[in-house]
Amino acid sequence: MTKRKWYDNPTVDRWGTVYLLVVSVVLAGPQIVGNVIDEPSPWNITFAVLYLLAFAIMATSFVRQCRRRNRDSSPEVTRVEPSSVPTREVWNAKTSSSSRISAIKKLRESYPGLGLREAANLVDDTTDPPNL
Repeated sequence: MTKRKWYDNPTVDRWGTVYLLVVSVVLAGPQIVGNVIDEPSPWNITFAVLYLLAFAIMATSFVRQCRRRNRDSSPEVTRVEPSSVPTREVWNAKTSSSSRISAIKKLRESYPGLGLREAANLVDDTTDPPNL
């Protein structure tokens, strides 16, 4: 197994963005705002606009990383076609459950890639026991 690089790490990605945001606000922000207030030249105004744009991009990147931090770790579930689910499995889930909802739940636990609508249709459409 190869060792990961220090920069190939989701923690470094998230906290690196926070570090850049803090450094840009603390070190560069006051100077840029002061230059615009003291001497409102086109250059200083353009530089301030670019600074605000970069700050907005970094802040947006940080928020997106925070929102998807749990999604990246979840395993990829492949979609299951309803036609590939055996009728016997549907019948067993239906007969071993006390209600329609619990039968759908058992069927989806057995086949994680099966959608809610497809599982409900399978449970509803299965009325006869499978041929043994």
